[in-house]
Formats: sequence, C-alpha cells, structure tokens
Amino acid sequence: MTQDITNLNIELYVKEALTVLKSNIVLPGLITTEFDGKATVRGDTVNMYLPATSTPTLNTADAVAYTDHSFAKKTISINQWLYDKKYISDKNLAQALWDSPDVFMEKFIRPMAIGFAEYIDKAIMQLYKDVYYHIGTVDDPPDSIADIQAVYKKFITLKIPKRTTGGRPGWNLVLSPQAYVDFMVAEVLKVNERGNANVADEGEIIRFMGMQVYQSQNLDEATGGLHTAGAWGTTPLTDDATTATGDTDSHADGLTDGAVIKDGDLFTVAEDTAGQYAISANATAVSNEADISFAPGMVQTSGWGDSKAITVIGKGDTYINNLAFHPEAFGLAFGNLGTIARNFGCAVEEQREDNIPIRLTIGYDHTKSGPFIMMDTLYGLGTIRPDL
Repeated sequence: MTQDITNLNIELYVKEALTVLKSNIVLPGLITTEFDGKATVRGDTVNMYLPATSTPTLNTADAVAYTDHSFAKKTISINQWLYDKKYISDKNLAQALWDSPDVFMEKFIRPMAIGFAEYIDKAIMQLYKDVYYHIGTVDDPPDSIADIQAVYKKFITLKIPKRTTGGRPGWNLVLSPQAYVDFMVAEVLKVNERGNANVADEGEIIRFMGMQVYQSQNLDEATGGLHTAGAWGTTPLTDDATTATGDTDSHADGLTDGAVIKDGDLFTVAEDTAGQYAISANATAVSNEADISFAPGMVQTSGWGDSKAITVIGKGDTYINNLAFHPEAFGLAFGNLGTIARNFGCAVEEQREDNIPIRLTIGYDHTKSGPFIMMDTLYGLGTIRPDL
C-alpha cells in the first residue's frame, strides 16, 4: 500500500500531544490566560486586563458625581514561536501510517510534547526576575512549616486576594522537588497532631494555609551573579540626591568597574524601611558607577539621598527560585497557527484545549530527501502585576 502522507490520521497524534502536554505542564493553569484580541501572525499583540479596582465615594450632598471607568491593561506580544522538527525514516512514516501508531507516538509525539511542557514552564518561571518580594534566605529552600507560614504572612501583609476575579484560587506555591519533599516530611511529622489525612493517605500536599501547593522540576536556577552578595562591588552606594518617591531610575557609584547589574537582582538601601527592590534592566558599571532601573517605584517618602549603602541580597552559589504568586501576576497568551501547509501536500492539524494550541505537520522535505515531523505553537508571556 502506498505511503501517502495525506492518509495519515494526524488528528489522533495531535490529540495525544495535547493530552501529554497538559499532564506534564504546571504553570499555564496557574496564571492568567484570558486575553482580548486575536493573534494570527508572530509579533501580533493582545491585551490582558489588570484586576479591576474601584473606590466608593461617601455622598454628602444631593447631587451624584459620575466618573468614567476604564480598565487598565497590559499588552502582550505573541512573539515566541516554539517548534521541534525531526526528520524521520520511511519506516517511521510507515509506522505512523499503518503499522504501529503507538510506537510512533512513543518515539516522537510524547517526547516532543513533554519537551514543550518543560520549555513553557521554564519560560514562565523566568518571570520571577520581575517579582520584587523575597521571603527567607537565598539558597536555603523553604523546607519547613515556618517557611510556608512566612509566605502566608507576606500574602496577608500585601493584601493579596485569596481568589481571582473569576473565582479561581488566588494563592499558588510552586516548590522544587527537593523543597516539596522536605516540606512534605515536615508535614507528615505533624499529621497526628492535625489529622491531615491528605498527607497521611496520599503522601502529597495539595493545599496548605490557603495556598495551592505544586512541585515542578522546571523552577529556574539563578547562576552567574544573579542575586549575588558583593556582585556589584564591595561598597555600592546611592549617588542621586534628587531621587524621589515613585521613581524607578537612579544612579549608583562605588561599584566594581565592569560589574554587571542583572535584571532580577534584589537589593535594599540603608534607611529605607519600605523593603526591597528588583533591578528591571541589565546595566554595566563604567568608571565604578551606573544608572539603575528598578521596581517597584521608590516607596520611601524622603527619598534615598546620596551615599546610602546598597546591599545586594543573595549568595554566590547556584540555587533554585521557589515561587509564590497570584494568578493575575503573570499572563500567557497563545496565537493561532493555521494549516496552510495542507496546500503543499503535508498532513497538518491544529487543535486547542484549555486555550493551549498545538499544531502538528508531517510532510516531505526535498532538501533532505525525506519525510519530517514538526510540532509547534505560538505564544507570548509577561508580568502583569509584579506586586502579586
């Protein structure tokens, strides 16, 4: 029988790819994926709306003043085209067409889908650099109940909503496998005390202190100076007497010449009791000084002034960034890819489930004189509310 690619039951393989992707991916289900607009070309933009806020007015007069209401939004560029293309043998193609579709799925479809899941999870985890709140000690994983209690206290202090505007759980905690296991052991030791059957019977933690608890092997590792104490220099100082409340840019001196100030570095400033800040753009010290950009805007009402000590939070070792966040802190949007390759003799199918699309193409590449399989998707992501 002729090995005709167009006879391929490609819908079966796309459905399997989506099933495997969803079972291995963690983060997209925990962040905002609702958006306004349609992206069909790489580089298109969509809008993600920030949580609505409104302030009531106490009426002390007969007349009522009306104000127009607008929703704040964050623009996300759909600029990430993720693909995996593999050249296959005629035997592999025969397996896909007739002989052993499950063998074909095991060799190609499932590994490719798992790779997609890991890549997208890691990409989302990279957004931790935009978050300017930090709990605990860098390089000391949250492995005790006291560590989780500290996260709970921070959620309460920052008034982070317990639920989203759509009613989903609002507190998420994603731990590395090691931190999750260590925390689970700490929990198991308390089972008899609290009667937590969830841990005793199933050996896992699903919810704790109002937080949905997850584990992921795709949490990002900070290396090469990020969050490293002393990475800027031995005596970094503020050098901008005009910095005022709300500013997100300033100047620093006392730096090591050539030192790289990295996006995501956390730091504090002497006498600023408001908390810590995160660098929002890379900078390099020239002649022992540099302009720095950071978030949130400076909180201290009196300004930093000149020659205040800057302390970079962290250690020099590689470590895992565990993440606690509200779903509306980050946004992920997918585009539509289309199936135009069908017009060129390829078997193409795009399917979407829970707003996640996967396109699968199987065709013949004349430059390689052989068949190929390609899985791809189009997406964009960004930080919507770093304070959440």
